[in-house]
Amino acid sequence: MEDTVLEENFDVVVIGGGIAGVCAAIAAARHGCGVALIQDRPVLGGNSSNEVRVTIEGASAGGRNPFARETGIIEELLLEDRFRSSLPRPVNGEPRPNWDTLLSEWVTREENLALFLNTRALEAIMDERSGSIHAVRAYQMTTEKEYLFHAPYFIDASGDGTIAFSAGASFRYGRDGRQETNEQLAPLRADREVLGSTLMFSARDAGRPVKFVPPFWAYDYPTDDSIPYRQHDHITAGYWWIEWGGNLDTIADSEQIRDELLRMLYGVWDHIKNHGDHHAETLELDWVGSVVGKRESRRFLGDHILSMNDIDQRPAFPDVVAYGGWPVDIHPATGLKAREQPALQIASPGLYGIPLRSLYSREVPNLFLAGRNISATHLALASARVMGTCAVEGQAVGTAAALCLEHDCLPRELASEHVQELQQLLLKDDCYIPGVSNQDEGDVLRGNPVTESSHFGPLEMVRTDKAIPLDERRAQMFTVSEPFIERVSVWLESEASEEVTVKATLYKARHLTDFSAKEAIAAAIATIPPGRKGWVGFPFRAPAEPGGVYWLALDDRPKLAWGSVEQNLPGTLRAEYMSFRRLWLPKPGCHTFRLTPQSYPFRGSNVLSGCTRPEKGPNLWISDPQRHLPQTLEIGLFDGPIIDTVYLTFDTNLDKLVAFGPAPECVRDYRIQVFDGTSWVTVVEEHGNYQRHRRHQFDPVRAKALRLVVLATNGVPNARVYEMRAYRERAEAEPASEGASGGEGAQAAAEPEASPPPPDDVV
Repeated sequence: MEDTVLEENFDVVVIGGGIAGVCAAIAAARHGCGVALIQDRPVLGGNSSNEVRVTIEGASAGGRNPFARETGIIEELLLEDRFRSSLPRPVNGEPRPNWDTLLSEWVTREENLALFLNTRALEAIMDERSGSIHAVRAYQMTTEKEYLFHAPYFIDASGDGTIAFSAGASFRYGRDGRQETNEQLAPLRADREVLGSTLMFSARDAGRPVKFVPPFWAYDYPTDDSIPYRQHDHITAGYWWIEWGGNLDTIADSEQIRDELLRMLYGVWDHIKNHGDHHAETLELDWVGSVVGKRESRRFLGDHILSMNDIDQRPAFPDVVAYGGWPVDIHPATGLKAREQPALQIASPGLYGIPLRSLYSREVPNLFLAGRNISATHLALASARVMGTCAVEGQAVGTAAALCLEHDCLPRELASEHVQELQQLLLKDDCYIPGVSNQDEGDVLRGNPVTESSHFGPLEMVRTDKAIPLDERRAQMFTVSEPFIERVSVWLESEASEEVTVKATLYKARHLTDFSAKEAIAAAIATIPPGRKGWVGFPFRAPAEPGGVYWLALDDRPKLAWGSVEQNLPGTLRAEYMSFRRLWLPKPGCHTFRLTPQSYPFRGSNVLSGCTRPEKGPNLWISDPQRHLPQTLEIGLFDGPIIDTVYLTFDTNLDKLVAFGPAPECVRDYRIQVFDGTSWVTVVEEHGNYQRHRRHQFDPVRAKALRLVVLATNGVPNARVYEMRAYRERAEAEPASEGASGGEGAQAAAEPEASPPPPDDVV
């Protein structure tokens, strides 16, 4: 063992190599910081790694929140994993053979990032005068080396907050009292209960009968009543409900918790193999976890404590930098030992913002937080703890640390003085921030006219797979392109033996997922004959805002049913009214509807809307599937700016991650062309793309127009593009002469043209 301490100097030190830490480290490194990523395990990924095997969940909430999947670095990683894998996306407990290696590859390929595996961050060395962390002492177990990591900024993404705790940052542990947080579901007084931990397993079919003799220390669960309310018909991997330890200290008692979970796990497998008919004769365990998946421990306090009220009310935080949408997912502290439902999930009424003030310590001025140790109440963390949400928190604070370095400021100062710059940088890197759109002055495409070769339409759903009873009030949201709504027609089916009168009410929404309006724009009543199935029109004759979002609500009529499909249609959303919570809950799928006049919201101008997912409309250009590829977008640049970088954002289906391979909706082959005043020059030609967000650099050129030519997709018959941006980012290079091409992958041949072609459809 070396006696000397190895001292390392970085701009940012990230403690914890789970999903939050990985995204934080990559983000900071990509923005020019020298970064150390310290991970105390031999692999990256935390709960998502093959050591624990928990599936990455997030704001999509298992499909309950449409077009809500997290983008940015985590989307990049998930798409890469799906492209490389020949196996469907794993569920809890199933192996994920490429994932750990992929995370290591993505981290180590960043030139500015140094990875320290098997390295335990032991303590924070403090600057007593400023109260900041001066350095972190760490020990690498495999090499017996001791390190001292110096940096002006630190990010604790370790879950338990080891360094934040060592630095003296204040924290909470357990459930918060209702008198303090005013959360309806909080206990009257605070206590020490937290969410428990879980051990996973997987099994395989041996192709022959296999006996299982449980160890003598395993629990005995002789009947299904021994493990009440725990579904276990999927018996090749699982289970999240093999949980315990929330009534203990999940840090100090972690060894006891793991041992108890092993007794439970082997007892559950004994129940599956030897008690009752589970059709498990040929199954055998092929992996049992030894590292617990921890849900909750310390929650450190920032300048804002995220609460369940924030999740329900969704305030517009001025410093919002991330978002969530997973339900408030509460588990009994004693887990499997509790004879009650293993989880109570309170669905959020939509996506909620997470402010930067919840992602740094209020006492330690240079310490950011990301993951399950952020500033949140117990109930809020029950939603924000899932790894998709942790990923966007990590990217936010990694980017924030880079901006702090650039401005020589602290996190609190960044939140008050430079947060708009941070938000715009995150959007540029394909993060989503609710309510924030592209206002980047460096993007030369903003505000310019767009011409598309074709567009999809009209927006309507005329097919029905099943009719959903109007046992509650139900609603359908849609985007309009015209200045008035004459009529909305819906498909209704009556089971009544008498006439039924139903009222339809029209509301204006601030954005997709916003069902909060109380004042109606118009209302209409229709009478449905007994037993009738067909289209029913509701005349409204209401003025409308082109590009605006509206929704139609039908009153509850149990003997009527509304035609519906499970398919999500961009620019639309359906919802049902939860009377006991007095709010509308968005639901996946789409009710039938037809608009008069028809709506065509998928025009090319959407690529400059400033938002890269459905929000205030679909924000997506979709070409006409009846018009074969190639299809084109052209953007006029009358000022003739010099550009050398183009950003593209494609559709990768934010409702459902592809099982394996590329997303069929994603553009595969394309060209980027610049009109330099004389000819169209191909500066980029790309084949085989499967990523959502692409950045292309080429030699500087003065552009009079920019064209995207979509040659092929990975499956669907039409082009789908959310956003185009263009910049001059390589200021040191001189623009190419007119008619010349350059840059990696550029094509030498130019297409002579006296001027850009006349537009087919200028929007």
